Amino acid sequence: MDCREIVKPEHAIGIAYDDAAYSGVYSSDWRIGAVSYGVLTPGKCLATIYRNGKARPERRGIGYFCSDLRLGSPVGSAYDGIGWSAGHLWPAHYALYDKSGAALSSTFYTRNVAPQSQGLNISAWLRLEDAIFDAAEKGRTLAIATGPLFNDLLNPRRTPTGLAIPDGFWKIVAEPASQRMACYVMPNEAKADPLLAAHWCPLQKLAHLTGLLFPRLAGFVDDPCLFLTPSASRGIAIENLENGDYVLLEDYIGSACDEFFPSAMIRVPRGFVTDFGSVPKIFWNIFPPVGTFRDACFLRHDWLYATEYYSWEGVAYKILPKDDVRAEIDWRFLCMLQAAGDWWISRNSIYSAVRINGGFAAWDHHTLESVAKNRSLLLPEGIAA
Repeated sequence: MDCREIVKPEHAIGIAYDDAAYSGVYSSDWRIGAVSYGVLTPGKCLATIYRNGKARPERRGIGYFCSDLRLGSPVGSAYDGIGWSAGHLWPAHYALYDKSGAALSSTFYTRNVAPQSQGLNISAWLRLEDAIFDAAEKGRTLAIATGPLFNDLLNPRRTPTGLAIPDGFWKIVAEPASQRMACYVMPNEAKADPLLAAHWCPLQKLAHLTGLLFPRLAGFVDDPCLFLTPSASRGIAIENLENGDYVLLEDYIGSACDEFFPSAMIRVPRGFVTDFGSVPKIFWNIFPPVGTFRDACFLRHDWLYATEYYSWEGVAYKILPKDDVRAEIDWRFLCMLQAAGDWWISRNSIYSAVRINGGFAAWDHHTLESVAKNRSLLLPEGIAA
């Protein structure tokens, strides 16, 4: 399958090229890669690199950056001592399936890289790349396109060696089999927060930000839940169960937003399963169910629902009639959204939807067994329902 049949930027300014592992466009003006795109299949993820006569799985490649003389891309030393990493657009470890090493080597041409903050390159950007790789390992064929973002396309920031410094990066992941896609953007800050999240972005907005067109994606559904990287949400380590749910890989601790106990914290234990925001698809462009700053609020709300308001750190369990418990949890959810900085209209719209209908169905399906099972995650010995 030709990736350009799925993801084809029509107006990227530069020189187009094709390679065994990936294709792209190199900008001689910016002196960096403008777009890289290709297809990742399950077969391409089952790579084995032979070293010292022994086979071992290998997920990342090590190489030296060099110029593609056909395109006149800069030499690798253009990235030395500039304060920015040489960040791959098409990742090196996506090309490890080629035992000859030719595909891997091709990813180290400077046509395929751009100045990227060290913090972004080794944390959030890598987590997103690995999540895509993991999805392909599990049997999914994915078409991927990546490129830089600039606030000023004509006069970008430059390194002393003349390389344009992106203000951010974008990535599109499309799954032809399901006709779904997800678009992500990340800021390229000099000191990127290692907990930085990949922010979901609607395709229409991404086209506006980049000035590119993606006509082959016209029939795809914009789906922020296509997959999500572990730790893609700030401070939340999760795994996508591929059924709309996510399992927590590490304990999450967040504020209870209790005005009487300001220091009280809610601990959501490892192993808890959540769908984050139970938002109807028709509203996903307005309120994405996952991948935003609201994720921590959705998670804590789901935990309190699932355990029917079990105690949090430093606060005794409040014994309330069951109907009052749900009202109290929903009110706590509104306080969490406010504390997270959600706009008055949006947080109250979400709260109203939960109170009127959204939370009722979930609450009504609770059983003594389901509540006890979730509570037992917090206290392995179990507690009374």
